[in-house]
Amino acid sequence: MSNNRERQGGIVPGFANSKTAFTIIEHVDENVIHVIYSKQFENSSTEKMVSHTWNLIKQFKLNDKATSFFLFFIFYFFGFLGLVIVIICLLSL
Repeated sequence: MSNNRERQGGIVPGFANSKTAFTIIEHVDENVIHVIYSKQFENSSTEKMVSHTWNLIKQFKLNDKATSFFLFFIFYFFGFLGLVIVIICLLSL
């Protein structure tokens, strides 16, 4: 895993009986993409999923484009509570 390669992340939020899933990919070259992280969670709270997202952003040093993508989905799928938690995380940096 190289720190110079572009990375992107995605979230599939779980509703009702479905699971929440996270995946992070790394572009190796024009024709090769590696999945460097993928995990799913069953029956997890919004707070835990937002916290997990923030930890992934820091752990994998996602660039601004990937970070904004994650933050958009946190707000979109987890609503106002997700936004509040993101703001608290940003203020704690």
